[in-house]
Amino acid sequence: MKTQNVVLILITFCFCINASAQFSFGLKGSYHNAWQEYGDDFAGNGGSDLKIKGFSTSLMAYFALGKNVEIGVEPGYIRRGAACEPGFFINNPYLNGDATLFANYLTAPVYLKGKLPLLKNRIELLGKCGGGPSYLIDGYREVNLSWGPAVTQVIDIDFREETDLRRWDAGLNAGIGVGIHLGPGTLLMEYEYYHSLKDMNELLTSRNRNRGFALGYLVRI
Repeated sequence: MKTQNVVLILITFCFCINASAQFSFGLKGSYHNAWQEYGDDFAGNGGSDLKIKGFSTSLMAYFALGKNVEIGVEPGYIRRGAACEPGFFINNPYLNGDATLFANYLTAPVYLKGKLPLLKNRIELLGKCGGGPSYLIDGYREVNLSWGPAVTQVIDIDFREETDLRRWDAGLNAGIGVGIHLGPGTLLMEYEYYHSLKDMNELLTSRNRNRGFALGYLVRI
């Protein structure tokens, strides 16, 4: 009876290890260019030449659907915005200048990821696509006043007054990269892109965009 119990415990333990090995957890950060697509509402290249430098930090949690396919979520914090914001001075007749927008979001994209192992599984090529919601938690503008001495004024976004701003966003995410097996996990180097499907300002074409590089580390448990 004791031997049977020991065998049963070992089988259960091995099964739990095998099941938990399907999960991966990690942390990553990115440095990217962010802008807004203004379409015909703004002269120039639709807003794509009005970029700011942004960043993000996020957690990663993935579940293996197969040997080289995973599904997961990457909840985190990201800064988006644009170097010039059309329409900002519509309700500010006493100000005259350019406004650089910095908008901070909580985001939770869901990804389907594919992997191609190389060099005896030491390196893997990665591709992922998906999408998900974002929520604008706060932000501010740097306003360069064009009258009088050169002055830059920082103005926080006030959601009580700026009722035309949408706090909820939704968009598509994609990325390609390389994973290097290092230590107990995998070092990730990715190039990512985000394409919003909604205007930030209900009165103007103002869809968020960002693209840039991310570095992270993922551990299989």
